[in-house]
Amino acid sequence: MSDDVKWLVDLGHSRAKWALSREGALVEESVVACPLDQLQQLNRSLSSQPAPVWLSGQSNRENVNFVNDLCRQLRVSLRLVSLGDPALPVAPGYSTLGCDRWLALQWPRQNTTRSFCVIDCGTAVTVDLVDERGEHLGGWILTGWHLLLEGLPARAQVLASHGSQAAFAIQSDRSPALNTANALLGGALAQLRGGVMACLSAIEHTTGQRPPLWLTGGDAHLLEPALNDHQPAWPVTRDPHLVLRGLALATRA
Repeated sequence: MSDDVKWLVDLGHSRAKWALSREGALVEESVVACPLDQLQQLNRSLSSQPAPVWLSGQSNRENVNFVNDLCRQLRVSLRLVSLGDPALPVAPGYSTLGCDRWLALQWPRQNTTRSFCVIDCGTAVTVDLVDERGEHLGGWILTGWHLLLEGLPARAQVLASHGSQAAFAIQSDRSPALNTANALLGGALAQLRGGVMACLSAIEHTTGQRPPLWLTGGDAHLLEPALNDHQPAWPVTRDPHLVLRGLALATRA
């Protein structure tokens, strides 16, 4: 294995995602993801091609320890990336910022000298703003799609018995639902889209700008209709691998 090849591992709150990097660039065709309760898939990948591991660990300590133990077994080094370390083009705006949010800001900054906004649609939906100087101005954290779906049925079991997510065709229209399952799912979708649009409205109001958006995360497709419907439409770049790209940049630093 060449010295310039490394594994990039992002342990999120609900799933793990990993890929190879070569000379500080993400190898996109190597990207793999799995739920956190299926980390043996990660074991198989790393065992098949041992290389140093760079880890962003938002998950619980048990999962971070799993990767640490695996690296010891494979006799490869592990670098646990923490907020602000190593130094990257966009410094964190505050000390409790999630490391994954910080990493997701780095690749867009590599590609523009303008202000921009990153929206990451995962377990939580995060909206972060960076100005033209590369300064992180802060952001918002919203409840993600799956947590929205879990919340109300958990309090009102009768709603859960009326249907499941499989019964709901996600569309861009705003037609009222004619059954409880679709009313519940449609309401959750409206909350998700409306919350993000409120954040973008606040950005436009306070900065007087409509910065380009970078959209990432497993549920990014749920937001695109709302962003495209808005007139004039927000300029959107969709990139599912912003955190891994940030990790790849960290290996250069």
